[in-house]
Amino acid sequence: MYKRILPFFCILFLVAGMTAADLPPESNRMRPDHLPTPFSAEELKAWNVPGYQTTYLVEAEGREPLTVLTQWLPSEGGKGVFVSQEMSSRGELLGKPQKASADWKELQSHASFPVSATQVSTVEIEVPAGKFTCWRYDVERPVPSGEGEPKTLVMSFWFARDLPGPPVLMQHRLEGRVTMTMTLLSHKRPKGGKG
Repeated sequence: MYKRILPFFCILFLVAGMTAADLPPESNRMRPDHLPTPFSAEELKAWNVPGYQTTYLVEAEGREPLTVLTQWLPSEGGKGVFVSQEMSSRGELLGKPQKASADWKELQSHASFPVSATQVSTVEIEVPAGKFTCWRYDVERPVPSGEGEPKTLVMSFWFARDLPGPPVLMQHRLEGRVTMTMTLLSHKRPKGGKG
């Protein structure tokens, strides 16, 4: 019993030690048992305007690195719409552009993590796209290993306070071994875009 309760109180202690200015707004909390998300649905909609572009480098264990270019399109039916294109490290197009859409609240929920499994902190980092002040979320999840005890997967997300949207850096570590990294290489807003 104590082993189950202790991690929960440890997380509460860590969060309580931060000032209100260090944490995302309480109004961003989507569930009572989850931490506030870094951005609200309204902030995501206001920032990711038609023409906004991002380029990420994705490096995954056992696979060749690839680059993902994403551009936001005009909203359809109140939903955010974007198109993504994958490219190899040699600049070759991989498949056709993929168009997708999602409700802004749904996009916000992608960064809603349980209090009991998450630590959040404020850090400064530098990636190819620049230097950013970020909220870092470290989320632990058990992963079945087929060898009895499950392994621990730690997913870390660095959300730049001034860039509502995906994290500028994301990393997966399985038992301490890095298995995937996604890094923001560049981002570009259209002329006249707000924010």
